[in-house]
Amino acid sequence: GGFFGVEATSTRVGDIEAREVRVGPVTIRYGAGDGRVVITTATSGFDALTGEGGSLEDDEAFRDARDVAGIGDDAQVFAYADIDRVVELLTALAAFGESDLPAEVEAHLDPLESVVAWGDLTDPNEPEAGVFLAIR
Repeated sequence: GGFFGVEATSTRVGDIEAREVRVGPVTIRYGAGDGRVVITTATSGFDALTGEGGSLEDDEAFRDARDVAGIGDDAQVFAYADIDRVVELLTALAAFGESDLPAEVEAHLDPLESVVAWGDLTDPNEPEAGVFLAIR
């Protein structure tokens, strides 16, 4: 929040104690539960923490990114971003500041599809971890 000159406030999303940062028309919420962290612009993003509703595993774009990265079924995903959705968010934030996303930023992000980071600790003698950036 300090980056945009705003402060995070406490809120509840279902049973989860969360924080939210409002940047113009965009509200970013974040919280943790059951060993997982969620950062989202939609309250439904917290459903994965409570076991209600869908999860990231249900998202086709995430499954595609996971498949392309060759991530095994035993791996835990630590971070995932759909770059198109990130660009949409950045564009909305820039518009709030009455400016456009710089053309050079758009040009650098345009060929990027997604990024996923994971780890597999099923064999403590041979832990695996990786980050995969999908490029169109």
